[in-house]
Amino acid sequence: GKLEFVIGSGRRGSQDGSIADARFVRPEGLALDGDVLYVADTEGHSIRAVNLKSKDVTTVVDASTGLKYPRDLVMLNGKLYVAVEGANQIWVVDLASKELKPFVGSGKLGMADGPLLEAELARPSGITTDGTKLYFVDSENGAVRAIDPSAGRVETIVGSELQYPQGITYHNGMLYVADSYNHQVKVVDPNKKTISDVAGSGSKGSVNGAEAIASFFEPEGLTVAGGKLFVADCNNQQVRVVDIATQKVSNLQITHLAKIAVQTKANFDGKEMKLPPAKLRSGAGKISIALMMPDGYRMLEQGMHLVSFRSSDVKVVSFDVTSSDIVFNYATGEFEIPLNAVIGSANVTIEIVVYMQKEGSSTCYYDMIRATVPVTIEEQGSAGFGVGVKVSALPRM
Repeated sequence: GKLEFVIGSGRRGSQDGSIADARFVRPEGLALDGDVLYVADTEGHSIRAVNLKSKDVTTVVDASTGLKYPRDLVMLNGKLYVAVEGANQIWVVDLASKELKPFVGSGKLGMADGPLLEAELARPSGITTDGTKLYFVDSENGAVRAIDPSAGRVETIVGSELQYPQGITYHNGMLYVADSYNHQVKVVDPNKKTISDVAGSGSKGSVNGAEAIASFFEPEGLTVAGGKLFVADCNNQQVRVVDIATQKVSNLQITHLAKIAVQTKANFDGKEMKLPPAKLRSGAGKISIALMMPDGYRMLEQGMHLVSFRSSDVKVVSFDVTSSDIVFNYATGEFEIPLNAVIGSANVTIEIVVYMQKEGSSTCYYDMIRATVPVTIEEQGSAGFGVGVKVSALPRM
């Protein structure tokens, strides 16, 4: 896959504007309607709209409406249906009038079928449609449930057979579910009310291959395209691909990730480090970086770590590699940046976004660091120098 563009500055907030300037607060669910992408801005307690032609972001409904923790949304017959975790309900937005109101659920935390506004839900997270009915995962109940708008009723398809499912999508008569705490992808037949495994051994991991050996780490979102499931494997910080026909799992290889680094650089909110001057000899050299994790934390393997580097004078210090060429040693937190140098002086700036986990926990933490080192190039000197970077564990926002 090719990264076409990034929506959002990367800074926390609820700001509208161009896709480069807009701010979100932990956006989760998406729904595409023509050239408009609707976003469940979960901790911004709002629904946002991204015009993919004009590249602008606007707010459809905000927190003043009482919306609390919208997790996912789906379009059906010109209306937007929203899984509102914080209200234990499904809400509906009339896009013409911008009216927002509860559609399903009494608001009471529970597990009860029945008429739409009398049914009880428990933290619904994902929602999808077959074009007639709506289906949602009721996360705390571990259930997949159906909404029949014409009959005005809620019905449980499978109940208590999943562990905190958070994503669901419809394809060819079947419902594919991200069974998050079981670390699996499963399929539900809504007519037969049966459930079976699609991919995932049930153990935490990031192993690719056949259904029985492949592993996930709390998958959350998923969608279908071209006969394949694309799974947001949350704690592996990856998009995984499941071939529906063969049930084999692979990683989605995404190119042009440097665009993320560029946006990170433009909107840097991390800590600044001024490093002691270094001396190098002219010719090929390298900078060796050692990320020093907090006690009890480890670098997240296969995470979306970002490294960017630049020189104040490319005639003195230049780089033949790009961010995507950098290889991390996840066990030690070490990596190298090759360079070329000629006699002179320049400042080298290295920006790092690193993700980590505490041992025994599935919670993801991060740190964002910008380190600048003055470098002098002489006839004699070292071919490289090392930098130790102390990392903090900040909660993801």
